[in-house]
Amino acid sequence: MTLILLAASPAYAGPLLRPFSATPEIAASTVEDVTRQPGILDAADTVSQKMVGSVSQTIDAAKNLIVDAAGGELSTFGMVIDSILSVFTTELLGRPLWLYFFSLFIVLAAFFLRHMVARWSGNILQKFAARTKTDLDNRAINACLPCLRFAVALVGIYIAFQVFFSGQPLSEEPVTVLDRFRQCFRSVMYLLFLGTVAWAMLRLTDVAVMWASQWSVKADFTIDETFLPIGRMIIKLFILIVAILQALDYLQFDTVVNSLLAAAGIGGLAVGLAAQDTIKNFFGSVVLLLDRPFSSGDMIVAGGTQGEVESVGLRSTKIRTFEKTLVTIPNSAIVDRDIENISRRPVRRVNMTIGVTYSTKPAEMESLLQRIKELIRSDPGVWQELMLVRFQNFGASSLDILLYYFTKATDWDEYLEVRERINLGIMRIMEEMGLEIAFPTQTVHLVREEKN
Repeated sequence: MTLILLAASPAYAGPLLRPFSATPEIAASTVEDVTRQPGILDAADTVSQKMVGSVSQTIDAAKNLIVDAAGGELSTFGMVIDSILSVFTTELLGRPLWLYFFSLFIVLAAFFLRHMVARWSGNILQKFAARTKTDLDNRAINACLPCLRFAVALVGIYIAFQVFFSGQPLSEEPVTVLDRFRQCFRSVMYLLFLGTVAWAMLRLTDVAVMWASQWSVKADFTIDETFLPIGRMIIKLFILIVAILQALDYLQFDTVVNSLLAAAGIGGLAVGLAAQDTIKNFFGSVVLLLDRPFSSGDMIVAGGTQGEVESVGLRSTKIRTFEKTLVTIPNSAIVDRDIENISRRPVRRVNMTIGVTYSTKPAEMESLLQRIKELIRSDPGVWQELMLVRFQNFGASSLDILLYYFTKATDWDEYLEVRERINLGIMRIMEEMGLEIAFPTQTVHLVREEKN
């Protein structure tokens, strides 16, 4: 009925076509420095300014075009179309109605496009990653994609918020409840962006630790399994501390930050004086990590303690001895000791002496030496680069033969197996030759003196 009356009334000429008074471009003061401007929010403010101006001009142009197509603003149909389109300029709570729809559209578009943007970015980066031989770059890309999706959604929400409040300057000192809400929203968005960056760095830390583990294997740079979780924890803790300090600095808690840093300095000095041994042990563990004299599972001799290394921690190294006792040595003490790594020797030495009886003839001795040499050369468990079988000494009760060779096996049980096989072979050779192994004996000559 209203439209019919308007069309029938000759005095009504319709509203004048002009830019929407309720939708000017965002003033420069809209994005004033309320606290400290982060770069990503500045970029979002710039985008929102351009979007509002472009959309406002587009709506004006579309309205003029539609009214002209309907016969002009003086025609009845043109007045009806102009009245319908003017609804979008109607203000609701001080904002034009079209801003509500446009802001909602931006939010929905951001949530819809976040998956497309992440997938598109991931596909481009995956093409470059496919040219490398490692899969760690693929893991890094996959680690960052969830963070990228969340960041796209945050940008959309923030732009929609700035678009909705276009044309309303935000003063440095909040006056109304709305101003306080806008400042609080901006701070929350910055903290969320900061948290997204920290989240991405935490995920990349896991990839970096995995890369360090794989690199150590390829480069023969053994990193003890104990250090990797500790290193990951230290790096993540450092990232969280930096993020928290940055958040406090943005919120202008300078006094709190300075107090925390001062307290950390004084507390660090006090802790350093009270925990000198602990700090020495920590740096000892760093030296062990860099110098790599041993790793978990190695058999070592350190300052008179011999056994297998069970673990290397930040404070101490645990060694399991042959008696199955657990010896804990502080790292600061173990780095000052002479460390003999038995597990890292490529071969294992056998140095022994065989004594045969003095009844052995020279020809038999030569034949025995030759057959022992052939026995050692034919054994697959003996390292063939160096071996000695020599008639060495005339002992107190035997003719001493030196046996000096190396086994390929460094494991204790395998080493004893090779040595046992050689010893049994020597016994069989001597048995075939009719020779005997001498044992310590003494011959006592008694002289009887005859009386005249």
